[in-house]
This record gives sequence, structure tokens and C-alpha cells, in this order.
Amino acid sequence: MSIGPIHGVTAAPAFLPVRRHGSAPEFALALRAQIRAEIAQTIGDELSGSSATSRASTVASQSALQQSLLAGGGSTGGWLQVSKSIGGQYLSPQVAEVFSRQMQLESAGFDPDVIAGRRVSSAGAEGIAQLMPSSYPHVNRRDPVASLHAAAATMRQNLQTYGGDLKKALAAYNAGAGTVNAAVSRFGATWEQGLPEETRLYLRTLLGGTNG
Repeated sequence: MSIGPIHGVTAAPAFLPVRRHGSAPEFALALRAQIRAEIAQTIGDELSGSSATSRASTVASQSALQQSLLAGGGSTGGWLQVSKSIGGQYLSPQVAEVFSRQMQLESAGFDPDVIAGRRVSSAGAEGIAQLMPSSYPHVNRRDPVASLHAAAATMRQNLQTYGGDLKKALAAYNAGAGTVNAAVSRFGATWEQGLPEETRLYLRTLLGGTNG
């Protein structure tokens, strides 16, 4: 199955590899608790108003929120909502929820300097989804909305590639499909042993002790 149209992307390849940028373990572990608390608050806010809100008004409010965030009125909770909304266009509701946490982790807690491209990873990854210029040359990586669409499409493709295995899809986003495939080939069912420590920490941060 091919990837559908992506906002802000032209001539996208069938599979979009990502890159890596060496997250600090201390940051990832500290962010984990923060992510869970803010996700719970955001989901609660969304559920409290969902029954009385029509689809049209929801789309309008999401658009207004995106414009506010892009204009500099950003907040962690706001970007969680936008990430989850865009993720939901490509992924199941459960995976879209993980995707929003994933984007928070990628962007160092939705750091405005990371989102705007003022802080770039040591490997050259840019923006809210930490996309590599060489892998996403046709995406405006400093446009968070375009980047989120590209990242969500990548996660959808990863899930298709790995038969719906969320853990492998996330690992491929972090370390690349080649690394995941090599680990599976070498270690089989215990393939995680073949991942870089950063990627194993990435999975624990996003999925805890679950198998995805």
C-alpha cells in the first residue's frame, strides 16, 4: 500500500527513513513522566468537549490552534493535540496517541527552538519530527505541520512494513529500517538486543514495559 498525499510534501519516496541524533538518557527518562501527565490532561480536555462538538467545528478549532502555535503561541499541551490530530489522519487512535508522545520526545518536549530549526541535532535532523534533509528533501522540515504529516506517513509505512508491529515501527523511525532488519535477522525473537542503547531507551520511554 502506498502512502497517501502528505501536506507540504512533493514526490515523497515510498519509504521514508529517518536518522538519529543521540538523545541524552537523563532527558528521556525525565520526560517520560512529564509526557504521561500531559497526555492524560490533554485527552481529558478533548473528551470533555467532544460530545457537544461537531466535526466541522472541531476541524476549525484545530486549524485555529495550529495557526496560534505557528505564530508563537505554542504550549506543550497544544502541540500534543496537534500531533495527535495529524497522527489520527494516518494511524489508528491508539497509535496516534503514541505518535503524539513520540513527537514530544523527538522535539525535546516541543522546544520552540527545535521546532523552528534553531536547534539542530548533531546528525543534522531538523524540526518537530527531527527529519533528516537527505531523507526528506521535499518537506519543509521547519514547518511543524508539514513535518508532522511526513512523520505520521512514515510511521504508517513502517507499520505496514512490519505487519503492524508498533515496537519495530518506532525502532525503525529512530534507528532506521536497516538497523531493525539486521537485528531481527541476527537475534530473531529477541531482536531488541541488536538495537543501539539509544533506540532501546526510546522504546522504553514511549512504550514502557509493554511489547507494543
